[in-house]
Amino acid sequence: MRHNTSMISKIYGTEPLPGQMLNPSYINVVMPLELRGFLCEWYAILYEREKEDVLGFMDLHMNQHARLQIGAEIFGSMISGRHEKNANIFAKWKAANDDSVDTYPGEVQYYFEHALRFPEGTKTHLLAYVKWYKPAPSSSIRFKHSFMEPEISNTELWKAEYFQEGCDSLLAVHRILCRATKFRNITVGKQKYLSIIPLNRRFNL
Repeated sequence: MRHNTSMISKIYGTEPLPGQMLNPSYINVVMPLELRGFLCEWYAILYEREKEDVLGFMDLHMNQHARLQIGAEIFGSMISGRHEKNANIFAKWKAANDDSVDTYPGEVQYYFEHALRFPEGTKTHLLAYVKWYKPAPSSSIRFKHSFMEPEISNTELWKAEYFQEGCDSLLAVHRILCRATKFRNITVGKQKYLSIIPLNRRFNL
């Protein structure tokens, strides 16, 4: 999912954002070794540089946040138990097989700010660490519940399991499409799924 995620231009996570990171926050946290590897790979792809070069520019600390505000909308994360219900999002990704754009739901673990200290200047990135849900095996299952029109569904069924974590777990917060809510244990045949409902967005980037 990490390749060519923008149809027009790349989003780096350094663009102006009509919002801010919110408390509870943890400032100047030492970055875990695994996250450092994921982030190094993510930057290497984004900036089209070698990993060894990127690693030399990376700050080894980050500012970690439990909530994100964009416009009037508040997004939560799993790092704070009080805000778990607002931790689910939808984001846009380029489809694997063609040039269309698809949306994926995920569960935000936390938001964070991280700096790359290039010789020409420091770039601070606003990112989310997300666990992405695996899709149902077919569109007939994913869009099984249709409440608006036969070809439009306002709830989607996804597997109750995540993709393997990696650099795809990192998302520039500018790519968040909307919040989502989920209901567990929707049974289709012998398989149980999550019902994930995108919530109307109240902002526009």
